[in-house]
Amino acid sequence: MPWTLPATWTAGQLVLASDLNTWLRDNMLWLVGTAGVITQIASAVGTTSSVTTTSTSLVALADPVISLTTLAGSNVVAIFNGNFQCTSLGAGMTFNIAMDGNSGANVSVLIHAKVANYNESVALVAMFPAVTAAAHSFQAQWSTTAGTLKRDTVGSNLVLVEFRR
Repeated sequence: MPWTLPATWTAGQLVLASDLNTWLRDNMLWLVGTAGVITQIASAVGTTSSVTTTSTSLVALADPVISLTTLAGSNVVAIFNGNFQCTSLGAGMTFNIAMDGNSGANVSVLIHAKVANYNESVALVAMFPAVTAAAHSFQAQWSTTAGTLKRDTVGSNLVLVEFRR
């Protein structure tokens, strides 16, 4: 079975057993179904203070950024997390992980600010299947629908795991 790009979920969406079987069970089996070999792991912490954006379209978060030279046909799992806040109550905060500046092909998460200036924890995982042999740059992207979006002073983390099947 091949890797299936996970769906983008919406609030109140009815999730069927077949959806979970395709996007969770089958993808997890694909990841671990055959003996895979981890070829490298890289991590970075974003600590630049006072990082903010008012952009309504995805833009690169200043840090963390990881440059990873991959083998042909490798798969890369990227994991991003951090605490963020928005100055505008109810504003949408969108986060994505990009490879070589290209966004939207893997996964993004949308969170609505429940309270203005309140830290929201964000975590997302993206799969980059069958990458080319090259030096690739991985970086989180973010945007807001209103107000100013700010990374908490604690920072954010990016972890990459390259593996071969």
